[in-house]
Amino acid sequence: MGLNQIFQFIVPKDKKFAVMFLNASENLVTASEYLKTLIREYESGKLDEYVKKIYEKELEGDKITRKIYDEINRTFITPFDREDIHRLAKNIDEVVDLINRISQDIKLFKPKELLQSCVEQSDILHLCAVEINDAMKYIGELKDYSHIMNACKKISELESQADEINHKAISNLFKKEKDPIELIKLKDILISLERAVDRSERVADILQVVILKMV
Repeated sequence: MGLNQIFQFIVPKDKKFAVMFLNASENLVTASEYLKTLIREYESGKLDEYVKKIYEKELEGDKITRKIYDEINRTFITPFDREDIHRLAKNIDEVVDLINRISQDIKLFKPKELLQSCVEQSDILHLCAVEINDAMKYIGELKDYSHIMNACKKISELESQADEINHKAISNLFKKEKDPIELIKLKDILISLERAVDRSERVADILQVVILKMV
């Protein structure tokens, strides 16, 4: 019997961590959906409504993360490395935190308009969240790794697209925006969107580390 087979035999049979991670990723998907809608409908007069909804998702994400941390401390044998469980939970939560920060900044800055690149970045961020959620559906069954690896690959491709969009957007912003205050507002929002996508890729990186340790 190989080490991986032995590990599969002794790990807990319940799916408590898998359920909590799926809850965290579903919460992330909802938060990213709200942000995408907020940015697309920025001039609809529903800004405060979506900022509030995102803040509620941020609070919910914090609760889920604390539950995962508490479960790490209570569980003698975890389904995979404790440090990786902690890092995975922390980084999913940080994506939600960044989404909340972006919505709060938009409410605070109130730019005259949001760029098309902001729309594109929020779309990519949402797609990353969907891929993270798809990966989490298989986190409790670490036997067939293909679903998780495919999701990680897609997130990496999305992050590359986001980088390209962001670089072009900031370059164009400095060329075209004559109001320095508006330039600063929009630049900060674009950078925060890029950071959220980068953090999503970090989640994918951690998932790949988990799988490499399992094979």
